[in-house]
Amino acid sequence: MGEVLKRFFTIIFCVALTVPFILYNVTTLVIYYSGVVVICLIEYHYKINTPRKKTTIGISLIIYELIVLSTIGKIEGVNIYLAIPFMFFLFSVELFFGIKNPLLNIGTDLIGLVWICFPMYLCTLMSFNPQGEMDSRLVIGMMLLVWFNDAGAYCIGRIFGKTRLFKRISPNKTWEGSIGGAIIATITSIPVARYFTFLSLKEWRVILVICIVCGCVGDLIESMFKRDLKIKDTSGLLPGHGGVLDRVDALLYSTPFVFTYLKMIEYF
Repeated sequence: MGEVLKRFFTIIFCVALTVPFILYNVTTLVIYYSGVVVICLIEYHYKINTPRKKTTIGISLIIYELIVLSTIGKIEGVNIYLAIPFMFFLFSVELFFGIKNPLLNIGTDLIGLVWICFPMYLCTLMSFNPQGEMDSRLVIGMMLLVWFNDAGAYCIGRIFGKTRLFKRISPNKTWEGSIGGAIIATITSIPVARYFTFLSLKEWRVILVICIVCGCVGDLIESMFKRDLKIKDTSGLLPGHGGVLDRVDALLYSTPFVFTYLKMIEYF
């Protein structure tokens, strides 16, 4: 019960911290997303622990910031094409460290970009409405669905879980927990759909299904990575959860699918 309470209060803390930052103005929104990216990159690369991790984190962050700032037009003269040379710097830095398995090392760097930076960039895009005005309610709604699905799966799985969902990757995750999480997320979607009326009830239902399925898959993917690295958590920053990357793993995997769906229905 103690772990469940810690997890619950951590979620409340995360929501209370997130909402003001991404609603106040563009500057606080960029600061918040950038902070999440920095912490996740540090957790990821320091657990892999390559000799050039600091260089890789720096280059990855520069690429992310250039793409974000050029997209929102926050700084005049910053163009998205400036990010292209830095992407290739990730290849060239391997020449100066003399480490074995260069293909594996470069692939590891690219995973950080694709898995962490790209979804957070999409969150930035989704924080603006079709008229180009800042409106983070869509991202907040998606976060609530993903996080309550995750919290429900954990709590109900701890109490009623018996049938293993994916024993080879994560022996603690159960079908009972996943179904419970889906129920909690569905209940959460009712006030979300009623309050955030810029999307129809049908569209929120589709996003709900995406968040439930992709959230579970994203959690399993991170479990697969941690199993390969033989670690339990990416850090101990968030009580009951582990690291920030442990908290946002489901969100990172869900975001590209939600964004693609919104493009398909021509929301943007």
